[in-house]
Amino acid sequence: MAFFISLEQICIMFILMAIGFLCRKKGMIHEETGKDLTAILVYIVGPCLIINAFERPASASLIKDFGLTFLAGSLNYLFPIAFSSLFLRLPRLKNDPDKQLIAFGAVYNNCGFIGIPLIQALLGSKGTFFAVPILVLNNIFVWSHGIGTFKKRQPLADTLRTVLFNPNIIATAIGFVLFITGASLKFPAVIDRSVSYVASLNTPLSMIIIGSNLGTISGDFYKDSKAWLICFLRNFLMPACMSVILLLVPLSTTAYLAVVIMAAAPVAGFIVMLSLLANRPVAFPMRCLCLSTLMSVVSVPVIIMLASWLKQLV
Repeated sequence: MAFFISLEQICIMFILMAIGFLCRKKGMIHEETGKDLTAILVYIVGPCLIINAFERPASASLIKDFGLTFLAGSLNYLFPIAFSSLFLRLPRLKNDPDKQLIAFGAVYNNCGFIGIPLIQALLGSKGTFFAVPILVLNNIFVWSHGIGTFKKRQPLADTLRTVLFNPNIIATAIGFVLFITGASLKFPAVIDRSVSYVASLNTPLSMIIIGSNLGTISGDFYKDSKAWLICFLRNFLMPACMSVILLLVPLSTTAYLAVVIMAAAPVAGFIVMLSLLANRPVAFPMRCLCLSTLMSVVSVPVIIMLASWLKQLV
């Protein structure tokens, strides 16, 4: 049942992607339009979604699960980082010019653009609440370890500034204050409803943006063996391992599935952006991004089904 429910939602998301793809091919979405829509999603819609997820009555069990989700989220990055470090020492990959991309692709995924919409659809706002720690940790790891796989790490002060002033972190702080204070401190009804309306744009806007980016891909991207390697690591091996490891953390079923879904998202769009920042060719990371996103229509339902089955056993 979990497989078919998640497959149905993935199909809906791919229909939305197809709309973005066709809009790009027909010239309705241009490069600058895509950048503008991405900025709206990152700086306005995403933070509203996070704040909206915190609007629920606080309880001891909910706060406990939220804290445990931070621990689980840390494992969600520390394990793939350790695994990829060992994996890239294999003789075949040790001197590979793209080994930084393989390391990055194995660890970081599109949890914000794909993980959050899927959780929103399958688990509701409570699931989104448990996805927030993963978003926070994703920003911390990407702008410290992640950027360091491409170029020399920036000074600690710059890293802290980048992380702390990230809109998702600011929204998390605002949302957590509202969550802890409960009825004593909350937005006026007109603002609260406005935030809710903007938050509802997350899934369709995310998918349309991803689809428009896929519309720029050309050539036989599916023939790249190294792209397939990254997709296997990112789409199947890492989330399958995390489904088992996360059973060691006493999470509720909703929190556990939220973390697993975030772990199962395909390769992060950051792989292209950081390649551009490091003055590296983007053809290979674009192939990885495209192939991994398309493969997620199969891999994500499989991982969700595996995680649901494992959770029932313990």
